[in-house]
Amino acid sequence: TSTKDSRSIIQKFLRMCNSCPFSICGDCEYQILGSRQSFLTYKRTSMSTECLNCVSNNSKLALAKLLEGAWVKMVTSRLSVPFLRPLLPIPEDPITGSGENLDLLGVLDWIRSLKYNSVHEFNLDLNKIRNAITDKIDRCAQAVALPADSSFSVLLAGQALDASQLSSNTDLTVKYQDIIRAYDTILDASFNYFCGKEFVVATLEKNIAAENASI
Repeated sequence: TSTKDSRSIIQKFLRMCNSCPFSICGDCEYQILGSRQSFLTYKRTSMSTECLNCVSNNSKLALAKLLEGAWVKMVTSRLSVPFLRPLLPIPEDPITGSGENLDLLGVLDWIRSLKYNSVHEFNLDLNKIRNAITDKIDRCAQAVALPADSSFSVLLAGQALDASQLSSNTDLTVKYQDIIRAYDTILDASFNYFCGKEFVVATLEKNIAAENASI
């Protein structure tokens, strides 16, 4: 019985934000901030508890929330799987990557690090990924001497497979243009997310530019 008790998990009450997944136990919050501060605040207008990030009026943080919303719209599609990490893992590709996180997860890292000052910078990185995809396909085609409209094996289900294991009619064998079309489809989801948000985005970008100029 004593052994069983020693292995049991002590459950603690978590205080949570009603607007995002953030939660924290009282003991942890006290160890970090002390007794006079809190990561959470009660909003009388909405009768809810929200974290400091959700109630912040920081323009860069607000822009990051919008960018993450667009990113989520992209990756909720199964078409995004080959463009996460590693980017488009083609078994036939003879050239190793440079170690740069030029993929959709790398974009998320930049969003959460508040490194984007505008939607334009966000879109530039998405276009860089598209260029990296086409470059990787071209190098792969040259390595195996395939015509541009040929098919080849590519990761679509979480693990690279050897080309010899795939038949010509398998779902894991796709044409080059289908890969580009898949990426363009998830790009459209990002662009559509910002429709109707142009004024909000322009205001945030203006505020961020003013804040950067004053530093």
